[in-house]
Amino acid sequence: MRPNELSIYLISSDDQVFENERPLSEAEPPLGITEEVWVKFDSDRHGNVIHKERQRAKATPSLTRQFWAVRTEHTEQTRSGEVQYAGVCLVQDDKVLWTASIGSVGRATPANDGSMAVRTDDAQGFRVLSSEGEVTISERFESNIGAVAISPDGTKAAVSTAAPDKAVHLYDVRDQIYLGRVEHGTETIGHIDFERGDDGWVLHTYNTAPESDLDVSPVRKEVLQQIPVRRHANELELSGLAISLNGNIWHHVPEENVSEVKGALRVPGVELTSSCEKQIRPLGVQIIYQDVAAAQNSKLENCAECSESLQSFPDSKIERTRS
Repeated sequence: MRPNELSIYLISSDDQVFENERPLSEAEPPLGITEEVWVKFDSDRHGNVIHKERQRAKATPSLTRQFWAVRTEHTEQTRSGEVQYAGVCLVQDDKVLWTASIGSVGRATPANDGSMAVRTDDAQGFRVLSSEGEVTISERFESNIGAVAISPDGTKAAVSTAAPDKAVHLYDVRDQIYLGRVEHGTETIGHIDFERGDDGWVLHTYNTAPESDLDVSPVRKEVLQQIPVRRHANELELSGLAISLNGNIWHHVPEENVSEVKGALRVPGVELTSSCEKQIRPLGVQIIYQDVAAAQNSKLENCAECSESLQSFPDSKIERTRS
């Protein structure tokens, strides 16, 4: 084995290593999304991640299986007091391309270009590493992180959070831009992934990964949301109503205009003024969104004039916190 090559041992159900050592490139399905493995390579060269002759780690392939993210989850301290840091490495053709000592890593998902999305083991840190191993995006969340994902081409990334935030956060990796936050409303999102749609990337959310072998109801493996990967307005600041007269375009009605109405909206004589100064009679409209964010995330188009008056799009991470 040449110094920078990596070998793999699959761990059996009784936690004993299989007798036959084989390289990572020979691991074939049903090797899952993530597989627990034993790995070894030159600890003198790559000791900041794999610091033993043999060490437990976890390996996750890209969709093309060309790249593997191999991670160690726990920082360790030797008897002499020396701290041996955990991290992640990128493997291609059984060769270690780079290692990153970024602390204990809970999840790591590689793209087809060798970049990867990483969740720290404390479930509150999110990183995106380039194909050269450089940190391009780094975030900390108050809420625990449920899942991370990177698009197959490495241009988009996403992270889901649990309570109190309960949202999905989107990023443009290439331009290092925060695209916004979309609430998912459930306690836990266990898996997210990207799919190319007609108008660009779409993010899917799930309770449980479709490929998971967990014995759960099939419903838990179905798509919960299909979120267009684009800039999203700050849902925490949106107020008022969204009204669609015909089911194609929706208008924003500011909160102060709604509060002027006493009683029900869909009654004769009630008239609302939208942000574009359009006079709307709710009685005859097709859809009324009490939550403007729901209209933002629907397939309906926003009135261009109303859109200009809505809250600005965030340039940095926003999060619903306990305070």
